[in-house]
Amino acid sequence: MVVNSVHWFRKGLRLHDNPALQEALSGADTVRCVYVLDPWFAGAANVGINRWRFLLESLEDLDNSLKKVNSRLFVIRGQPTEVFPRLFKVCVLADVMFSHCSPPAYM
Repeated sequence: MVVNSVHWFRKGLRLHDNPALQEALSGADTVRCVYVLDPWFAGAANVGINRWRFLLESLEDLDNSLKKVNSRLFVIRGQPTEVFPRLFKVCVLADVMFSHCSPPAYM
């Protein structure tokens, strides 16, 4: 049986030192890499131009890194609570991997 996995990039937009990505790669026949562009974040009122530019450049860099290993980054617009159920209907997935995003520590 073919094992298909998705690695959901959230804040750690890099290939090296990414334990969740390594876990996805070790146990699957195919791994699709996705980034979910939440409309809340994409709204111009919520994010400044410099942060928006940094995100787009980071996603482009990540896609270029994935191209070097014969893969691509799929950027999907929508809320994760809506995106993943649609993915589950379209794809037969065994796993969805992602890194835990802990809130910043304030002193």
